[in-house]
Amino acid sequence: MSNDGDVSGFHGVPGDLDYGHDIWVFKTDKQGNLIWQNCLGGLYSEFARNIFPTTDGGYMIIGTTQSDDGDVEGFNGGDTGGYDDIWFAKIDSLGQLTWQYCYGGFGTEYLYRGVYQKGDYDYVLTLGTKTDNWQCNINTAKPDLRIVELYDSTVGINENNPESSGDNLKVEVSPNPAKDKISFKYSLPSNQSKAQLTIYSNTGQIIRSFNIMANQGQIIYNTSGLNAGVYLYSVVAGKENKKGKFVNR
Repeated sequence: MSNDGDVSGFHGVPGDLDYGHDIWVFKTDKQGNLIWQNCLGGLYSEFARNIFPTTDGGYMIIGTTQSDDGDVEGFNGGDTGGYDDIWFAKIDSLGQLTWQYCYGGFGTEYLYRGVYQKGDYDYVLTLGTKTDNWQCNINTAKPDLRIVELYDSTVGINENNPESSGDNLKVEVSPNPAKDKISFKYSLPSNQSKAQLTIYSNTGQIIRSFNIMANQGQIIYNTSGLNAGVYLYSVVAGKENKKGKFVNR
């Protein structure tokens, strides 16, 4: 509940128990000196239960949230500040939030210690639930046990290999993660001079489309107006389709 000393970026009201806790994540060197830190959450209380390393050098934090503001979007509970959702918060190697997801129903969800990582965006959880349509018996005040596997197929999308041989559609994306701008360098099959690049949010909403009118070249897209997070792209040339993802910081 602090916003002083080594802690900065607190989302709640300092000293007010009703606007209580952020998740504080930090990295130190071998001597205990602070390298970076970040507060994750919203106006109400967040608690962390697990942190898992991911293959891109970042981490997935799994805990609970009572907020629907700040870093938190998509809260499912009956009212903020009084109910809990399970909260996934993906950070990069510098502690910056790149992706988040709320899982829950109208009631409160309790996160127990049973969390198993199958992949960067694939987890099996044991949780307690007071959401009526998830309970075996809604006439009890005690939570029921719920076991779920949560997998985000949008960020787990298989990317096509830009180094594939032959006269195929090739796409190279850099830098990834992006900050301020990202380049899509393309090479179409020799019999193609037209294609379309489409950028989507991680929920499938179209963000921007570009018409490609040359066999080779690059499109530079200004990402400064995008929120931090994971985005998808596809390049369609005739019957070929290259798709993948990028992270915007």
